Amino acid sequence: MKNGMDIDSGCNRLCDTGDGVCCDDKPGEECGVFAIYNDAMIYQDPERARGLYQIRLAEDERADKCEKCGDCLELCPQQIPIPDWMEKAHQLLAPKQ
Repeated sequence: MKNGMDIDSGCNRLCDTGDGVCCDDKPGEECGVFAIYNDAMIYQDPERARGLYQIRLAEDERADKCEKCGDCLELCPQQIPIPDWMEKAHQLLAPKQ
């Protein structure tokens, strides 16, 4: 695993440890954005994931609300480039127009 990505399995799954760094989560909780993104990647079902993104996350919890301040980068024990992944997650999970 490198920078929180499960490269060996050949998928773009983020491995969130539930440390609470991402998405202002409470320790012990996986980031809602990353959980839904991971489901989309693992099950190859982005349409279902888009629906879950709209239903499960309040608008202010969604990936496009990331301010890209970088504060999370120093805190992430897995060195995940969280702002970059938030942008990727939003591109995949945002409703298609």
